[in-house]
Amino acid sequence: MVREKFSKHMTQDRADRYVLIATKVGFGEVLYTRQRVASNGHEVIMELTSTGVIIVRGLDRTIVTMYCTTLACAKLYFELDRLPKNLLSAINRNQRNGYCMVK
Repeated sequence: MVREKFSKHMTQDRADRYVLIATKVGFGEVLYTRQRVASNGHEVIMELTSTGVIIVRGLDRTIVTMYCTTLACAKLYFELDRLPKNLLSAINRNQRNGYCMVK
């Protein structure tokens, strides 16, 4: 089992989101990875998983945040024209269940 390191933001501000993903969605397997500059100017590593979850990590691999993505965000952030059918189904299911509301 891999032991993850979490940022203060993740453990204090996003703990409820983590619990929702852990209990209702699942983390899945990483399908796509992209390094990019976040809105705060820091470089981050973004991972899109098979359950429609985006995991945002610092360059030191610390998990900064995670959330259920929308189809539009997945395509934009990972520069994808098409998604695998299973991933598309997972994203649509998360949206129907109201899990994609990012704070």
